Amino acid sequence: QTITSRALPWGVIVAWDDDGFFTGENEAFDPATGTGRLQSLRLRMGREFLFNSSGDGLIYPDAGTLELDMLDQAGRYDPYNASSPLAEYLYKNQKVKVIIKSEVTGTQYPVFTGRIADIRPDYGVPQKATIYIDGEAIRLKNKIKSTVYTSVQYDAQISEALTLAGWTDETDIDSTGSDQMAYHWFSNTSAINEIEKIAEAAFGLFWVSEDGTAKYRGRINPDTSTQSVTEADIDYGYRIRIPAPRDVLRNRARVYARTRTAVNNAEVWRMIDKPLIASGTGDAIWADFTYNSESVPATSVTSPVATTDFTANDAQDGSGTNRTANISFSTTAFSTTAKLIPTNSGAGAYMTLLKIRANIITTDKYTFAEYEDATSIAAYGDREFTMKTDWLQDLNAANEYAQVFVSRFKDPRAFPRFKFKRSSIDKQFTTGLFNMITINFNTFGVTGEFRTGYVERSWSINEPNVIDSVYYLEPNTTSNVGDTWVFPMTFPTVFPA
Repeated sequence: QTITSRALPWGVIVAWDDDGFFTGENEAFDPATGTGRLQSLRLRMGREFLFNSSGDGLIYPDAGTLELDMLDQAGRYDPYNASSPLAEYLYKNQKVKVIIKSEVTGTQYPVFTGRIADIRPDYGVPQKATIYIDGEAIRLKNKIKSTVYTSVQYDAQISEALTLAGWTDETDIDSTGSDQMAYHWFSNTSAINEIEKIAEAAFGLFWVSEDGTAKYRGRINPDTSTQSVTEADIDYGYRIRIPAPRDVLRNRARVYARTRTAVNNAEVWRMIDKPLIASGTGDAIWADFTYNSESVPATSVTSPVATTDFTANDAQDGSGTNRTANISFSTTAFSTTAKLIPTNSGAGAYMTLLKIRANIITTDKYTFAEYEDATSIAAYGDREFTMKTDWLQDLNAANEYAQVFVSRFKDPRAFPRFKFKRSSIDKQFTTGLFNMITINFNTFGVTGEFRTGYVERSWSINEPNVIDSVYYLEPNTTSNVGDTWVFPMTFPTVFPA
């Protein structure tokens, strides 16, 4: 649904009943009065920089945020208004889709997909409310765990993480040239954290796009430019903004790798306590696996064997009658933990011994590959980049990544920022977050292919026919493209008309 009475029709579709279907009315428009509820919006998505200023690792895209200011004179968004048609729905983190339609081409563009984080009424005159929306990636904050996977590809494990997190929306996971990990597991941290670590180790990129699709691009991928942008398309009042060279240059790279080794039938846990196990089924006992004082994953776990792995006695010090034959265990194993549920077929007895054996994967200490460009260091000083991730397991791959990174960033590279002309709606929305875009700012000496790393958008009913869209671009690090632009460059003293 869209507003048809305005030059820039917005759609703000909310699944208020949270049934997964967008069949409700368009919140941007009030059909009762024929006027707009949406008064203004502010959107931010992506990452402002590719890597940390300290040089320690890449920066991950955040979920993104959207703020919608809504006219609320009837108390529609007031949680204390019992007569509001939304009264029972204002606390449920519903899904929201925001779209816009170009009246020039008729194309509908996705603008943002996310979940309501908060609704704050403003009881001024006129009465308004602000809806705060987090990007759809916020759904990946839940923790996931698994058993150990062997000989798996990076892209496959990103898909697996999405599945374990209960992701049911669209996915677009690139498998072009994907490398393989000898071992991998999810260790009960958030799904987005697990995915980001995998993507970084593969030198790839993961994000959730404007239409709510979970996307991954490997370090070699088939992406092509979505459009060309020239000087005629940009707002010269904003100019072309370029971060300082020291912020975007790295001429030494240190990339760490950790090799995994299999060890069979190792003791990974032993209970120090000697609890009383009452008759019947007892409470769950959780065990964290360790080996040589480090947490380890298990490829297989041996359910405790009587007398070998556990003993029981009617005396806590073991001096009474042996009750081991009365005890059995149900074992559920995860990657780095196991859950044991004891059953006692006799009278209460003390566990005088309980341990777990497993086939495990041990992790070597970090080793690293380092590569530098002496010419760049002499010209610009030593600017180091460090990448340390659990899932890069091959030193040869680490060496390749270090060389590729230095080759791409040993000289200052363009990270241009610009604002579109406010009336060029199709230009503003054709290229989404992390899509490829071709820049031809010849007067500034800025040309080539980039990715849209960060997007800011704003709109107000006070100027209903214009939208401000600012793009932060970054060199494309996930394909074999040529240099996009390097210093030195010359800014014109007179801007083109």
